[in-house]
Amino acid sequence: MKYSSKVNPDQAAKNFLLQDSVYAKIVRVKCFNDKKDVMIERVTEMDPNAPQLRIDKEDELVWRETRRDLIKKVVIKEKDGCSSMIVGLEPQTYNSPDMVFRVAGYDFAI
Repeated sequence: MKYSSKVNPDQAAKNFLLQDSVYAKIVRVKCFNDKKDVMIERVTEMDPNAPQLRIDKEDELVWRETRRDLIKKVVIKEKDGCSSMIVGLEPQTYNSPDMVFRVAGYDFAI
């Protein structure tokens, strides 16, 4: 059996994004246009396999299994206080025009 020491580009990007400081910078740039008054206070790793609470077609709350490459809780400190958000990232080697539909399928399928 042959083993390769090569890491595919998606895995390399995921390994890079595992660093909380890198994740925080990407969140600040992509979500807050790199505003200097927005400080990422803390980044906390979350279980990418954890079930997520969803609202089904009958407006009932249900738990649904969802798999993410990377999902972290980010605490943001702004002038008027702190807030938090959950950010999931999926590193991709190339820009796929249908990625938005694939992600919507993950998030909105019941």
